[in-house]
Amino acid sequence: MLAFRVSSIQKRVEEFHVVCLFFNQESLGYVEINLSDVVSNRRINERYHLIDSKNGKIQIELQWRPAS
Repeated sequence: MLAFRVSSIQKRVEEFHVVCLFFNQESLGYVEINLSDVVSNRRINERYHLIDSKNGKIQIELQWRPAS
C-alpha cells in the first residue's frame, strides 16, 4: 500500500511542507515544498524528484484556500 505523510518544518524564515512517501512502511523518499510559493500562486502543480531516492519522481498539486 502506498501512503504519504505531510508535515511542516521551519528553515530560517521560510516554512516548507514535507511530503514523505511510504510503501509497506518503507520510505520511498520525500520532497520539500515552499509554502510561500503555494500561497503566492494560490496553487502549484509540479513534478518533483524525491530526495533520498535513486530515481523517484512525484507530481503534486496543491491549492491554497484561505479561511473565509
